[in-house]
Amino acid sequence: MLPAAILLLSHAVASMRIGRRAALTLPLAPTAAAAATRVDARTVSYGPREADLYLQPGRRRPVVALLHDSLTASRGSLDAVARDITARTAYHCVNFDYRGSDDVSTAMAWLTSPEAAALGLENNVVLIGHGVGGQLAFRHALRGSPGLRGSPTTSARLRGVVAVDAPLDLREARALGIDVSGDSPIALLPPAMTSSLRTAAWTAWEESLVAETSFSLIHGLDDAVVPPALSTRFVVAAATGGIPSEYHQIKGEGHDAVLDPASYSWRAARAAAVAAMK
Repeated sequence: MLPAAILLLSHAVASMRIGRRAALTLPLAPTAAAAATRVDARTVSYGPREADLYLQPGRRRPVVALLHDSLTASRGSLDAVARDITARTAYHCVNFDYRGSDDVSTAMAWLTSPEAAALGLENNVVLIGHGVGGQLAFRHALRGSPGLRGSPTTSARLRGVVAVDAPLDLREARALGIDVSGDSPIALLPPAMTSSLRTAAWTAWEESLVAETSFSLIHGLDDAVVPPALSTRFVVAAATGGIPSEYHQIKGEGHDAVLDPASYSWRAARAAAVAAMK
């Protein structure tokens, strides 16, 4: 039996804790004052793409990085939640444009650059992805998997990854007609801890990953674009492979609810980012 605990955080959120991490406390909805707070964004280039920066005043700070959903939106769709990060946390926010996993790798390497440091960005990052952005965020976190050919690229230190309404099992996604390409995060997970396929290399990698990075999943139960089952399958596979994760199922919210800073989906994502930084 999986080591799981289920608790109700509110009338609208069912949260499952799989593994060894503590459950989150969902923050209150934004106040009118916080919602009205505006931070001027500036746009910079990283490699061939652009990113919008939402910077706190003063000293260097950790970073919440965002990846939009290429199925239904562009990076501009995340402007409101990026501003919410700077209004309600102590972190800088970077909203990346991308075309695929190579761009995400370039973005994560850019966060370690002297240019990023000069802008006040610390090499401590939580990566939040919506839809396909969540798939690529998890794929990047799992890039060192023995199941993936090639060596890991330079990357910012990932304190946590958060996937919201993401197609994390691409084989099942494609069978459902979801047009998404690349490596399937679920295929990069370690074999079950009791499996004969489990080797010392898998165990060493899983232990180092768990020590460094937290995994959180949020999925709206009314998502008509990406079925919640694709997140559920990942959570179960990760748990059997020794990687704990937080899983929040959001009642009454669909695929794009997370774009609203007042939604339960976004509040759960923001809480996961804050918990990962701690």
